[in-house]
Amino acid sequence: MAPCRDRSAAATPTPVLSASTVRIEIPTRSSSTRLPETGPDGRNLKVPGCFGHAGRAHALLGNIAEARAEIARLEGLGLQGFGVAYDLALIHVALKEPDAAITALERAVSDRSQMMGYMNVDPGLEPVLGDPRVREISRRIGFD
Repeated sequence: MAPCRDRSAAATPTPVLSASTVRIEIPTRSSSTRLPETGPDGRNLKVPGCFGHAGRAHALLGNIAEARAEIARLEGLGLQGFGVAYDLALIHVALKEPDAAITALERAVSDRSQMMGYMNVDPGLEPVLGDPRVREISRRIGFD
C-alpha cells in the first residue's frame, strides 16, 4: 500500500481582505489568480455587498461624497438586475437618512435582495427597525 500524501498545501485558496473587497487567491507555480468578473479597482462586480459595505463605511466615517459614489455604483448594478436595495438601505441609515433607508427596504422586497432575511437582526438597520413602516415590511414578508 502506497503512503498517503499530504495534499493540504497544494493550491489552498487564501482569502485576501481589505476595507472594500474580498478576493480569493489560489497559489499557482508563477503567480496568484484573481477570480473573474472584477473591475479595474479589483472589486467583484457581481457581488453588490462589496459596494454596500464600502458605502456604509464611508458614510460612518463622514466621507459623504464617497458614500454617494457607492450608492451610484449600486444603482448601476440594480439596473443590471442585481438586488441591491438592502445594501442601499444600510448606506442610507449610516447617512442618517431614515426615509431613504425605508424606501430602499421597500424596494428590497421587490428586487429580492438576498440579505432581507437578516432585516430584523442587522445592527446596521437598528435605527429604523422601530419605525412602523419597517415593521409592516417585516410583517408583509412573513417575519412577524
